[in-house]
Amino acid sequence: QLKCVSEILANLGGNVVSIHHERASEDSDITDCLLRIVLETRNFEHIAAIRQALTAAGFNIVNK
Repeated sequence: QLKCVSEILANLGGNVVSIHHERASEDSDITDCLLRIVLETRNFEHIAAIRQALTAAGFNIVNK
């Protein structure tokens, strides 16, 4: 899944500044993982395009 997310971000021109991959937590399913990604983007439209592509690929976006 990390590879798929990375490909989506690269294809859309997002610049990954940092990433944290958390495999499990006490309130998640055993098959879940959480990615915390800090990106550089061009503008709000770029952010919306990235969010839409990730969602279309089946990823859930959580703002914390």
